[in-house]
Amino acid sequence: MLVTKEVLHKGVEALQELNLDKIISIYSEDAVFEDIPANLLIDNKAELRLYFERLFKSPGATFSDFHILESDEFAIIEWVWAVQQAGLDQKNKVRGVSVIELKEGKISRERIYYNLR
Repeated sequence: MLVTKEVLHKGVEALQELNLDKIISIYSEDAVFEDIPANLLIDNKAELRLYFERLFKSPGATFSDFHILESDEFAIIEWVWAVQQAGLDQKNKVRGVSVIELKEGKISRERIYYNLR
């Protein structure tokens, strides 16, 4: 199995488990993370940890419907993030995609794109 595939599958598991330590462990120390729709750039693991912590603590948060395309140095992952809608029995779902660059078995850069509509 490619190192790329191992890292990506560990990331998918971390998202499904809402496991903060596991998700942070797959990023390099100098990783850059961009949430393009939110115009947010994160260039340190402490801020990245806070970003994922907020996502994971959202009421009823789940990640699902992953589709991964990978090579040795990059990957594209489609995903769905869902949270419980306040006062209702349904979840709001956000479909998105991550464009990932890999270096030395870690994520060195990730850009996420999604539409909240």
